[in-house]
Amino acid sequence: MADTAVPTLQLPERIIQALLAGEQVIDLRRQPDDGGPPAGATRFWLRADPAADPELKPAYQRARELSTPGAAPDAGQVRIDGWAELAGVGATVVDDQAKEALNGKTVLALDPLTGQEVLVLALRAHRLAEPVTVPEGDLGGLPADPAEGPPSEPALSEMAFRARYGGLLDALPGGLKRPG
Repeated sequence: MADTAVPTLQLPERIIQALLAGEQVIDLRRQPDDGGPPAGATRFWLRADPAADPELKPAYQRARELSTPGAAPDAGQVRIDGWAELAGVGATVVDDQAKEALNGKTVLALDPLTGQEVLVLALRAHRLAEPVTVPEGDLGGLPADPAEGPPSEPALSEMAFRARYGGLLDALPGGLKRPG
């Protein structure tokens, strides 16, 4: 059980990798199954869910198969590579218009989500200069506000993030709302 004073968002490891590499700016969560961001938090640590294995776009899946995996943490430990700031939240049913809006913003294969309602989390990811490892059941060693934690840098420049975010705002049916 994670320390509730330390907000975390649990995601598939491949999605965290894509966020931290600047390859995507959103997380899609099936509603109501996958929940949402930590209540009241706009900044949270990105924590890998080892059991999650989402379907990725074919090109991205192949690139991940060819990449060298990072060192796994010791048993009972969790590796934290970064954190994210929630820039916007929206919901949509994945139809042709939503697929077009979301396609360039995620590495997920969108066809398996067709007809489903998803929560769209626009995330500004920050990579840690050096990953940290903490006990799995006690994230209390991490600051409650990731921006006050170990040195990090944005995965995308402000201009690049705003361009992708703006494209999402303009194209996503229903748009996005600012958190808070």
